[in-house]
Amino acid sequence: RKGKRAAITFSGPNANAVSIPVSAILEGYGAQASVFLVNAQTGAVERRRLSVGKLSGDQIIVTGGLPADSVIVTDGAAYLHDGAEVRITEDVAAIQ
Repeated sequence: RKGKRAAITFSGPNANAVSIPVSAILEGYGAQASVFLVNAQTGAVERRRLSVGKLSGDQIIVTGGLPADSVIVTDGAAYLHDGAEVRITEDVAAIQ
């Protein structure tokens, strides 16, 4: 099963902070968390470290390290590795 994606929305008092599904986090917490980003042109994924903060339900606040217009893997990331190719099968909303 291919990974799912999610809309990333602005949240909280920090205008640069966004929230993503907790399921997107591969490992770690704080400044040691990581996710897979999808390169929209090649379909390849790349592991990216980012900083996360407070949990809010099934979402976690990203406080740094996630570029604008990012597409992240939110499901099935444990089966991927850097450079693995994925196919986007649903509509995606990127950070605006």
